[in-house]
Amino acid sequence: MAEINKAAGLVTNKVETSLSVKGGLTLRTALPFVMDSTRQGLYGLRRHAASSVRRSCRIVNYTLEVQPGPVYTMGKLTIENSADDLRAAMLAAWKLPTGAVFDESALRAYFAKQDPRTALGQTFLSANCIYKLTRDNDAHT
Repeated sequence: MAEINKAAGLVTNKVETSLSVKGGLTLRTALPFVMDSTRQGLYGLRRHAASSVRRSCRIVNYTLEVQPGPVYTMGKLTIENSADDLRAAMLAAWKLPTGAVFDESALRAYFAKQDPRTALGQTFLSANCIYKLTRDNDAHT
């Protein structure tokens, strides 16, 4: 709940306030935060959302059940099919250290956010870069 509230930030809009749920966060903020579990390293997350309507009172009740499961962390990064100097530049530019909570968006941003004025940025602009994620469900990496 604390993590969702932190992601929600301040609620200033009256519409958002009327959609608030326990703890002051908004339903619009809570759902995407919980549903985008891979940003938090939660690949085993189980979630179930349900709603019930009380037409006589014009009220909709939402229930969101979440079982987080284990947190996955960054394991070993292996770079294949490149020259030694390019491999070294790619490893130096990688910002998610081994053991950090895994965030798949960091991988996509890695290719997109390289400075195009650098050799590495030029390589990423002109090369077909692909990646493969391999989860270790025993080690949670």
